[in-house]
Amino acid sequence: MIISMEKFINIFFSISIFLLPIQTLLVLVLGLPAFAQILYPFILIGVIVCLFIPRKYIFTSIDKNFVFLFMLLLLSFLISFVVNIDEVMSHGMDFTYYTKIYSSFWDRPDIRMFNWGLLRPTLFFIYSCILLIFLNLKCGIKVMLKTLIILALLTSIYSIYQVIAAFFHLPFGSLFSGHGGNEIFLFGNLRRVEGIFYEPGPQATFLSPILCIMFSQLFEKAPYKRLFSKKWTIINFLLILIVSILTFSPIAFLTILILPIMWMLINYKDIKLKITKKTIKYFCIAFIFIIVLVISVAILIKRTSGTDFSIVKYMIEKIAVSTTSFDSPLVYLNPDSRSVRAYVGMELFKDHPIFGAGPGSSITYFFKYANFTSPRYILRDQTAVINTHIKMLCEFGLSGFFIYLIILLYPIYCYIKRIKVKNTNRNLINSLLIGYLIYITISFQSTFQIWMPYFWMIYTLLLISTNRQKYYIVTNIKN
Repeated sequence: MIISMEKFINIFFSISIFLLPIQTLLVLVLGLPAFAQILYPFILIGVIVCLFIPRKYIFTSIDKNFVFLFMLLLLSFLISFVVNIDEVMSHGMDFTYYTKIYSSFWDRPDIRMFNWGLLRPTLFFIYSCILLIFLNLKCGIKVMLKTLIILALLTSIYSIYQVIAAFFHLPFGSLFSGHGGNEIFLFGNLRRVEGIFYEPGPQATFLSPILCIMFSQLFEKAPYKRLFSKKWTIINFLLILIVSILTFSPIAFLTILILPIMWMLINYKDIKLKITKKTIKYFCIAFIFIIVLVISVAILIKRTSGTDFSIVKYMIEKIAVSTTSFDSPLVYLNPDSRSVRAYVGMELFKDHPIFGAGPGSSITYFFKYANFTSPRYILRDQTAVINTHIKMLCEFGLSGFFIYLIILLYPIYCYIKRIKVKNTNRNLINSLLIGYLIYITISFQSTFQIWMPYFWMIYTLLLISTNRQKYYIVTNIKN
């Protein structure tokens, strides 16, 4: 049976959406090294598939501005690599305690620079280009969105099980837990759900754009534009919303707060207030649902904590930490705190302002600038700058950071440029924009990584959706 190349790509593309939890399983559960990630066979098979696609369709799919910007970024990384190689290698002797504990090869200063400065950027450049090609094929966007939502539903269902299992003393430790079952409780028996991801934070980061997409689907009137039926859209949205709250992660709460505000600001011209009996009914149902949810969580907290724990105070402090990179001074002696990590990054940038300190070098220099931390933390096997923006600034300097910033802003520029163009998927595009903005401004404190498959999924979705009329390939490609 001969299937079209397009169908083959859609099938393969659907499977590839599960990259993030599968990678976590390979690395954290099975103990396989990072180079065994399923991203690499995806790229290999993706390149092979692209060889069967006519060249004119390849060139039509690729956004040439994006390619140019990314090539500039790779060039700036190469310059930073060459400028800093000698200094990083000479400083590497102070780094031996880490290589003995963690990895004697992949965390050698020279190999780490090559990995973060050349290998990973090149791999994700190829990966993003493959996504651009696949998404431009017929139904490519729809297939990707549906698969992402299905993955969100799977992780949400597993999260619900985690909550139930914690109270009934069932096996609840996630197979994907990066902490071996630690740091997953808020207090008492109230579990911070992580689903099929390795922490509650990444779970919330993944669900945040999906929640935005599902929110837009609630306002989609045309049946042919919906990803699911109206009934299932409401059910999916409520389930993902509840699980997002149960992560007790700042990005989840901020998404729930920011999403409706940004939606109204973007769509203010299209909002027509019609007070009907149906509108009042839906409003009452939503209001009752929120009240019941708040009361249930309050009762849950009261019964499980047994203390004067304040969830409001907890979330305010948590949000403040995540959005400012600064913890309480009480944890300033701990190099794992965000304050120390941000401080090290900025101090490293001050000493290397133009070309940075070299790719992946922030971990090499970390204790040079964090020498005030408690000695008992010095032998930690993982300590580095985690704020992605600060990391890019200190490792690649102003030259690399400026290009990186342009790449982040490019989809937003495309959106603004084509906002007045009539587009049949405006609801979807607006939701992708909101999700992307939240993703790059809030989640970067701990979980946003530019070298992660999921970031490029959201990035290319917004880019292609915005430029759909310009790059869309309508021709069926047969094998």
